[in-house]
Amino acid sequence: MKRRLYLLIILSIYSCKKDCILNYEIIGPEYPSPFITVQNELFKKFDPDIDYDVYKPINVNEYEIPYIMEMIKTKITEHKRATDRIKNEICNYSVQISGFYDVRSKTKKIYLIFDYGYIDFEGNKELEKKLEKEIDNELIDSRYLDVMDGGDTFFTVIINTKTNTIHNFHINGEA
Repeated sequence: MKRRLYLLIILSIYSCKKDCILNYEIIGPEYPSPFITVQNELFKKFDPDIDYDVYKPINVNEYEIPYIMEMIKTKITEHKRATDRIKNEICNYSVQISGFYDVRSKTKKIYLIFDYGYIDFEGNKELEKKLEKEIDNELIDSRYLDVMDGGDTFFTVIINTKTNTIHNFHINGEA
């Protein structure tokens, strides 16, 4: 009887993890992404043939959320860089979601910023106001979370929607 009870508890925990929807916020293209801004500048700086933005911000739609959540639960937790915390506690992260179009590969990509714990995206006064961030000595308004350290409590990922693969899996360093 005890063995059956333990099995039911383990199965319910596993199935909850499989069915979880992370706390998320979709960020529209009206908020400049520091990642996209920096990448576009680097493309122009190191390739003299590029005089345009390679990455263009675009919308992520609500109907894409199930696809994104499935990619998080399968591809990210199975990625070779995923730590034990990421693999076992992915449902405890909050995630910011934004999209961009890669002009060269003609592909929509989805940029994800993960932060461990619950973030009240709706009621958080700090996030409600546009935060000023400095990129190349220029102040921009941004809604994106920005953490310099934090280890595996803060990481970023890009989903390639054409190939259904994960790229640029970056876990922050430890302070």
